[in-house]
Amino acid sequence: MNAQPLISELLDGIKKVYQDRQKEQGIRSSGKSADSLRTESNESSGKLYGAKYFYQQKFGRKPGKFPPISDILDWIRSKGITPRDTKTSERQLAFLFARKIAQKGTDVFKRKREGLEVEQPVEELVKEFRSKLNEGFKAEIKASF
Repeated sequence: MNAQPLISELLDGIKKVYQDRQKEQGIRSSGKSADSLRTESNESSGKLYGAKYFYQQKFGRKPGKFPPISDILDWIRSKGITPRDTKTSERQLAFLFARKIAQKGTDVFKRKREGLEVEQPVEELVKEFRSKLNEGFKAEIKASF
């Protein structure tokens, strides 16, 4: 049995879950991470690839190193955040956000806000995948008799 169509269907479903949950939880701003999702599958396996942002969306970022200023700048622009006074530039504002994250971590890391939650819908898709896979194998076995 060639399971590639089922694997591809599963991965496409998981991809959609990530994109939908980002929208539902208000995590999506520029759409870069959602647009980065891509799948690969063959007859026996598959992979889902995505941007590095997904880890922070799910688990947050612990205190320590500064996050990339360019990523913070992109986020500020996509959210339409502007400095309160004319003396502060967007880059300075991005630095202030980055410094706070480096010192204290993000709200998701500190459990003040829920991270990207995908487990339940993904588990349901996996159950459905297993069921379809079992049906396919049963049909193939019956056909061989």
